[in-house]
Amino acid sequence: MTPPLAPTEFPPTNPFSSRFIRPGARPFIFPAGQSLPLLLDTLRKQAWRGEIVGRHGSGKSTLLHSLQASLLEAGLEATCFVLRADGKIPPALRRFQWPTAASILVIDGFEQLSWPLRRKLLQTSRGKPNRGEQRGLITTSHRGLGLPRAFTTRPTLEIAQRVVDQMQVSGAARVEPSDVARCFHRHEGDIRETLFELYDVHQSKSHTPPAVYI
Repeated sequence: MTPPLAPTEFPPTNPFSSRFIRPGARPFIFPAGQSLPLLLDTLRKQAWRGEIVGRHGSGKSTLLHSLQASLLEAGLEATCFVLRADGKIPPALRRFQWPTAASILVIDGFEQLSWPLRRKLLQTSRGKPNRGEQRGLITTSHRGLGLPRAFTTRPTLEIAQRVVDQMQVSGAARVEPSDVARCFHRHEGDIRETLFELYDVHQSKSHTPPAVYI
């Protein structure tokens, strides 16, 4: 009798793979003294109009993903658009019409819009509560663009280390604090680029041969 084939062994998954880094793959980590409930309270006081401002790779999109579920719990109908630097604006956003019910428009990458379109959305997002128009507008951008400031993302080495600890919790921690500090400073506080480089650091320490697909 021919012995059964041994099960194929796959190398352990690198915790810094892109699917674990993309926005929404992990919760946003707040600095001490700040939290999601405090951010929601700020937005509520600002009639659900506010901008999340920060440099590239500072966690704005991740924070926005953490925020969206809470908006739904607050009874707000959220419509989200994610804009990229390629300049392509979704036709649905150009034609956007505010629903009659309580609604909020969420735009990740507000600076990608032309000034006329930004101005239109800023003006129409005010709504008229006496007519039952309860509108909101929450955006992310690299700089302030006309909305009340709701939050500023300021990554620190401590936060970067907490993100790394969170990502390595399910497996052997191959990336050391010294690796995190070196990559964080090399990329001048850009957490996204830091995590991309830590993928290579983790691979180099795992001594895992490249996978062969047949």
